[in-house]
Amino acid sequence: MRYATASGLTIVMLGDWNKLYTQPDWIASNIFESDEMEIGVSGQDAFMDISFKCNNIVINSKQDRFVFSAMNTDIDTLNELTKIISNFSAKAHTPVMVAYGINIDYVEEDTSIFANVLDSIPDTSILINNGYQIESTEIKRALSIDDKIINMDCKQSGSILQIHFNEHHESSELTPKINVVVLNEFIEKCNNIVRSLGYELEGDEIE
Repeated sequence: MRYATASGLTIVMLGDWNKLYTQPDWIASNIFESDEMEIGVSGQDAFMDISFKCNNIVINSKQDRFVFSAMNTDIDTLNELTKIISNFSAKAHTPVMVAYGINIDYVEEDTSIFANVLDSIPDTSILINNGYQIESTEIKRALSIDDKIINMDCKQSGSILQIHFNEHHESSELTPKINVVVLNEFIEKCNNIVRSLGYELEGDEIE
């Protein structure tokens, strides 16, 4: 049996916010409501990326988007994530939010199952017979269920398979409909898709 590992949950909120809401002091006191906040910096100059972490939640803030990342999907972390989202929605006054998305990624380090899918694509053998080595392949699908669209992106690079799921929502409301029930429903749908492809997930019982 092959194993795929979920690498946390991310919520992306797109809009236009006051630059005040991207400042460390404001995020610590209003979103995390804690003085115990870690600040990470990567890149340099105009490409510098600043992140803020507290209680297994990481925030990347820019004027046009806020990215809230949960380090895992256990119940305590999901409760903390929904609290963070609620704080931001309530305290970031005068926002213009145009859309938000819920995302989760899975990684698999033995791509034999996905390789069988790729081998069945007609142009695979044609390209190989012409002397080309296929370095990476990406397959995108839009899946409709329960009046929602889940975007599925499978990408193989070398011996690593990444499966990315996104549930996109257009929004004219200031408060996105995000709670633990909504997040768990999204996670379970994605888990079931990954299992149906032939993978075991961490925590699944082995018979």
